[in-house]
Amino acid sequence: MDTEPNLPFWDETPTSVTEATRAIKQALHAEMSHHGRTIEAVVAEAEEYLLGEIADIEATRRSGNEVWPIVPFADIASGELTAQQRAHIRRRGCVVVRGTFDRATAEEWDREIVDYVDTNHFFENYRGPGDDFFETVESKPEIYPIYWSRAQMQARQDPRMARTRSILNRCWTYESGGHQWFDPDRDLLYPDRIRRRPPGTTSAGLGPHLDPGTIDLWMSKNYQIAFRSLFRGDFASY
Repeated sequence: MDTEPNLPFWDETPTSVTEATRAIKQALHAEMSHHGRTIEAVVAEAEEYLLGEIADIEATRRSGNEVWPIVPFADIASGELTAQQRAHIRRRGCVVVRGTFDRATAEEWDREIVDYVDTNHFFENYRGPGDDFFETVESKPEIYPIYWSRAQMQARQDPRMARTRSILNRCWTYESGGHQWFDPDRDLLYPDRIRRRPPGTTSAGLGPHLDPGTIDLWMSKNYQIAFRSLFRGDFASY
């Protein structure tokens, strides 16, 4: 079964987000009920799956093995990720790539970022209400709302990073049913912040958190197609 879910959708932000949210929640209940599922059952199934993954992670850690897959850049450069490596990356949803840049390059970028922060008197001048989330970090800020420094752009645009993104994108299904869901060789260069923990840092840094979408994940047609199995209550297929 690969039908689209029968849900209302909006191409633009609805006039009343509250009313639209109510309408789509009711439609989600009805869609799952149509397929013999309830939201409560799907949530319970998801929780059971996540508890199993947590148990596996804890057992892996106790055994002394790496929880996250670690891949040398040489494997990325050659395009020779094994089926086992790909499966591990897909399961964890995360990978550490080592040796992408030489130490001298990384240290030079680090020095340049420190100089960028200092010469712009960041700590004296920055007043950012949008970053109140990071007030819980106890020591000197370690997450800076700086996105476009030269060092950041050099790292993002380096051919080695492009190669890494291209190979890792191919760990996922990007074509199926005659439809190309995304181009593995095209990347939008996510503008990440600077994250730097200097010597003497006492904070644990940014804790575990979720960055989930809201109306953009529920209300647009493309997302409803992408998450169609989940919106039908078929968690296993998702």
